[in-house]
Amino acid sequence: MNIHKVSSTILLILFFASPQAYSVDGAVLYTRGTVFGGTGTLRLVELGGATADLDTNVQAAVFSPDGRRIIYAHWNGSSWELVRMNRDGSARTVLTSGLGEFISISWRAPNRVIFTQNKAQQLWEINPDTGDVAIFYTTAAGNDFWTVSVSTDLTRMTFYSRLATRGIWQADIPNHIEAFVDPGCGNAMSPDGSKTTNNLDTHQDMYIRNWDRSVYKSLSISSTGEYWNDHRWSRNSNQWIIYSRGPEFYLQGYSNVYLRNIDTDEEIQVTNGSHDTHRDFWVGTLAQDPVITLNPQSLTFEAEEQGNNPPAQDVAIGNSGGGTLDSITTNHDASWLTMTKNGTGNSQVLSNHIDITGLVPDTYTATVTVAAPNAPQSASYSVTLTVTPKHQGDNKPPLVDAGPDQTIDFGQTASLDGTVTDDGLPAGGNLFIQWSKTSGPGLVTFLNPNEGLTDVTLAMAGTYVLTLTANDGELEASDDVTVIVNEGQEPSVNLIEPNGGERWETGSVQHIRWGVTEVSDVTIRYSTDNGASWEIISPSVDNKASDWLDYQWTVPNNPTDQALVRISDYFEENIGDQSDTVFVICSPGKCGSSDAGTNPDGGGSRPEDLELQGGCSCSFGDTRAGYFWLGLCLLLIYQKRKRHHFGSSEQ
Repeated sequence: MNIHKVSSTILLILFFASPQAYSVDGAVLYTRGTVFGGTGTLRLVELGGATADLDTNVQAAVFSPDGRRIIYAHWNGSSWELVRMNRDGSARTVLTSGLGEFISISWRAPNRVIFTQNKAQQLWEINPDTGDVAIFYTTAAGNDFWTVSVSTDLTRMTFYSRLATRGIWQADIPNHIEAFVDPGCGNAMSPDGSKTTNNLDTHQDMYIRNWDRSVYKSLSISSTGEYWNDHRWSRNSNQWIIYSRGPEFYLQGYSNVYLRNIDTDEEIQVTNGSHDTHRDFWVGTLAQDPVITLNPQSLTFEAEEQGNNPPAQDVAIGNSGGGTLDSITTNHDASWLTMTKNGTGNSQVLSNHIDITGLVPDTYTATVTVAAPNAPQSASYSVTLTVTPKHQGDNKPPLVDAGPDQTIDFGQTASLDGTVTDDGLPAGGNLFIQWSKTSGPGLVTFLNPNEGLTDVTLAMAGTYVLTLTANDGELEASDDVTVIVNEGQEPSVNLIEPNGGERWETGSVQHIRWGVTEVSDVTIRYSTDNGASWEIISPSVDNKASDWLDYQWTVPNNPTDQALVRISDYFEENIGDQSDTVFVICSPGKCGSSDAGTNPDGGGSRPEDLELQGGCSCSFGDTRAGYFWLGLCLLLIYQKRKRHHFGSSEQ
């Protein structure tokens, strides 16, 4: 499925579920209508209460540590974005967009949300209040990151990787130590970091492990024929996990959402529909305390040395929680910054005043903390003041040209052609040149970052804005260049054999062959009813396996003249190919008859070889031909023995 082409109308629906008593209080996030790798409608249900639709085209979602807010990955029709909103759906804010697909989100520390991006080899973090993005962790063992779960203190994590040893890993974050746990592709960590959970490849078995990887408890649903499709530990409890479970393999994704107490094994079914996928579970009674909001969350001031003070700027103080804010208080340590307060309750304003007296040219920063006696958490905003040198003489800023925009394919190196010219002022000053990345989805490495002419490598496909800056010791100037990195070839799968007309005998070993472009893992299925239904031959064959592109299949005892084989991308099921026409699966001994399953071209059942004394090997497929070739072989044996006999007499 191409999720970039998903489109649907955003609906806000509030409905009430039938009253039901639950043994635990809390709220559940899940998506309705989601299949593997796709998006769905984000829903919030309070156990024993109402269910509300919050947004559509959602792929991943988590509660904040206090349960008051939500961050989720949203496809807006042209790009992925991380969105923050209050639990009731209000105050929707796009934190960042254009970074690529957000696969997994972990929000355990109040001001640091960890997320995976495009299955890269590093984890990213975003400040849920400011939207500032930075690298959180880079793999130490050649892994990539798909789903990640981090402990509350950000010292431990578990993650799923497709590189290195594919499966579930755990990591000691401060010491940068990564250890392989198990094959499989579902993982989660308890908030305190003492336990982890992981699925096995069957998706019917799960381990609950201690941090030292010893097994605390094993769970299995193989007897029911159902599958665990993934799971997550609750946001704020070390006892409860949430998972999706259903009768279909997770590539189809038909499932419902359940909660489970790992100590008592109590299981609670939350949903009863189709294609419900778990997202997050917050345990406890939902609080309605005041929550401080700030708008904007950063201020920027500029002034010239010994010049006038810049105009004051305001920050609006609001409340996205319940109740009414008490009078707010502020705290900061910048002598050049003062504030005056106006308003009351949930509509208060801070006016920020700057005094540059005695400040030398430099950049000054301050963080203002805003609190209220009845708000559980404070909030903060940043203030940046830039004092530029007092104008002297006729010095002009450098002339900077970052060169022409360009487009390359992923994996190529871009050659930047920047130039800088200067008037030589101020006397004795040094001209400093620096390349930097202003925006773009991945890491950027400049071969010569302090020269106008340089090569640059770009770690991901996407659009990058690179900036060339020059400073003569007094004045500074810059210019941008845009580099677009194309994705490269589109992924595809081409089934080579069987492609129609073959006749394969049950119990025989046959070759299923295929070719691919930009695909590293496939699922193999077959049908006995011309595609009306499908059964899995192998859920996953990747490009590291010995049978990659040439799978040896033992044909099942299921004769039919309506057989098809289908190969599809493990991650994008719509990328695939199947037999052009049907082929035959024949019963033993029927491949030479007109019954279903015959194989006149020898592709399925082969007649037995007959080895006769004297070195005559005869092979025959039907009775009349068999008698002919048997007679011919006996004649040859007779002639050979006759020559041998005569030869002996002559000696």
